[in-house]
Amino acid sequence: MLFLLMPTRTLGSSAVQGQMVLDVVPGGWESAHVWRPFVIYNGSFMMWYSGENSGGIDNVGLSTSADGIKWARHPANPVLRVGLPGQWDANSVQAAWVIHEKGLYKMWFEGQTFSTGSIAKAAIGYATSPNGVEWTKYSDNPVLSSGAAGAWDEGRIYGPVVISTGNSYVMYYRGLSSQGTVGQTGMATSDDGIHWTKRASPISIPPSTSGWDSYLWFLGGAMKSGGVYTMWYHGLRASGANGEIGCANSTDGIVWNVYPGNPVITYGPKGSWDEGGVYHPMAVTVGGNYYVYYEAYHAGRHRVGLAILPMSQYPIPEFPWAVPIAAFAMTIAAFALRKRRTPRKGQGS
Repeated sequence: MLFLLMPTRTLGSSAVQGQMVLDVVPGGWESAHVWRPFVIYNGSFMMWYSGENSGGIDNVGLSTSADGIKWARHPANPVLRVGLPGQWDANSVQAAWVIHEKGLYKMWFEGQTFSTGSIAKAAIGYATSPNGVEWTKYSDNPVLSSGAAGAWDEGRIYGPVVISTGNSYVMYYRGLSSQGTVGQTGMATSDDGIHWTKRASPISIPPSTSGWDSYLWFLGGAMKSGGVYTMWYHGLRASGANGEIGCANSTDGIVWNVYPGNPVITYGPKGSWDEGGVYHPMAVTVGGNYYVYYEAYHAGRHRVGLAILPMSQYPIPEFPWAVPIAAFAMTIAAFALRKRRTPRKGQGS
């Protein structure tokens, strides 16, 4: 029997439900949505997450936890705030990804400006902190911007996921065409985390045979351990379907094998806190378990959840699961991003 936070159903052989661990707070900067969690575990837990108010403005908050389940918001929240009027991140900062190395916290995040109620520009910035609370934005932000005219990511880029290889960095990000209707996953590399070189074309993964991700897939998080990259992502079966969560692995970060037990995390029944789908997963290893954090949709709100997957039953980092499958070019259909970036019920981009 799978060990989970609470009694849950198991669908098929592997898909499970988790439990909500962070809710919205009425009346403030995170009253509409809390979403896109990123967690570091080093004996205790730190979570940076996006919080959105009723006006569609996002900032980044911090919560801490001793056990990864019960969380306390930091009194300094939000710890990363929107920029001044006229700056590149004047209307929203969100989707933070944090690495702690050599005593320094390094954050990559998405910044946005709005025009007539929609996103005018979105790019990726960088900030540093001695403690994870007090952040200094890089003076020459953004560090990664949209591609040149005609590029697959010429519209805007967003949703950074960064891996440190020890002496360099790999970033995955989402990119849109100039029409804002096609979302794909790009890859860039850097020696310092500031100056990036993009891979010319986006990456892809083989679609599952069950079709749970046949409409689109969206990278939520990635990590590297023992020479193996592991990706966590959400997928949709069709336009209007609810998101579910799966994983894949790779030896080079470009050609991926999908986990045969996907999806590993699914949504709950009607009326439950996660009935509208689960999105944007990332994982940390805690003892013999994967703690997979993600967001879920219900009743017009996104909230943060957690599912605990025992490594003994989910040997995810081991490679290969099957004969490696050569990646092929695949265009991912997606909705245009609206003012709120997170997937609504049945949406993803």
